[in-house]
Amino acid sequence: MNQGQQQNSQNPPTLQQAQPVPNVSPVQNQFNSTAQQLVPHAVPAQRNKITEVLLPVNRSAWTIVGSYFALVSFPFIFFGPIAVFCGIMALIDLKKRPERAGRARAIFTVAYGGITTLVFIWFLSRLVATS
Repeated sequence: MNQGQQQNSQNPPTLQQAQPVPNVSPVQNQFNSTAQQLVPHAVPAQRNKITEVLLPVNRSAWTIVGSYFALVSFPFIFFGPIAVFCGIMALIDLKKRPERAGRARAIFTVAYGGITTLVFIWFLSRLVATS
């Protein structure tokens, strides 16, 4: 092993901290100083509408869970009241966080869950009336 290779193995290169670029406005987010030091020319990510339609991104968890309960409430009508509850919680959550999407899904959850809840109540009343 020659002397140059031996010296490189003893003193590995070190990473240097990125220096801020002058005359560049910092990225405005909660990690402002870190973002400016690491990537001073970063721009905020753009929202992709196609991804938001196909995948449940940028949605309230109540909306996602409620819509699944609403869909399952057709054959299993006892999930209807749970769907209505999740849909109402989703609407409340969306009112607190207007940057999130999913209002149409939450309205569907309340409406469809409400219909299956009415069917569930009718079914229970018929069951009690015949006993």
